[in-house]
Amino acid sequence: MDQRRRSTFSCDNCRTRKVRCNKLEGGSCEKCLKYDKICTSSQTKTSRPQYQTSKEQFELMTAALQHSLLGVSLKTNHLRRAVKELSAEKQNGRATHRGKRMSRCL
Repeated sequence: MDQRRRSTFSCDNCRTRKVRCNKLEGGSCEKCLKYDKICTSSQTKTSRPQYQTSKEQFELMTAALQHSLLGVSLKTNHLRRAVKELSAEKQNGRATHRGKRMSRCL
C-alpha cells in the first residue's frame, strides 16, 4: 500500500502550477519526481491583512456616509450606483459639493 503524507504547504513548483502536492518519504513530491525538478518549499505563508473596525467606528462611518449621500440607501446596489455617479462627475470635471443630493435610490 502506497503511504502518502499530505504536506502542510505545497512545494514551490506545485504552488506555481496550482496542483496538489503529495510529499513522499524521500522528501520530494510526486510531481517534482515525475518532471525531474528539485522539490523546494519556501514555507513563506502570505497572509491577507485583516481590516477590523470597532462597532462604534462602523456606526460613525455609516452615519457620515448617510449624511454625505443624502437620499441614498445603504443597500449595496444603491451604493454602487452612487459611487458610479460620483466617479462620472469627477471624470467630467464637475466638482461635487458636500450634501449634494444624489439620484433617489430608495
